[in-house]
Amino acid sequence: MHPLALAFIGDAVMGLKVKERIIDDVKVNELHKTASGLICARAQAKLYESLSLTDEEAEIAHRAFNAKHHTTPKNCTLLEYRKATALEALIGFHWLKGNHTRVEEILK
Repeated sequence: MHPLALAFIGDAVMGLKVKERIIDDVKVNELHKTASGLICARAQAKLYESLSLTDEEAEIAHRAFNAKHHTTPKNCTLLEYRKATALEALIGFHWLKGNHTRVEEILK
């Protein structure tokens, strides 16, 4: 599957997982602001940098990082944007493979 398609799925999964985690701890009127701060490219890039990847994951992340992007980031650097895309692709890959345990490990 194309790495940006994996990132597309990974973005949706990450959004859902983050929202599930904060729903009980954040006031209703602050949910969007809190979720946005955790899902933004800058935060995703930091999370990506902290991961220990298997060889297979490193290959997927590498392909996503180097994929031709058709948009330019507004609130982050290009490097942060590419790292965030790599993270999302990893999440999408594991989600579609049914490896939800690894998704949870990545998002801790």
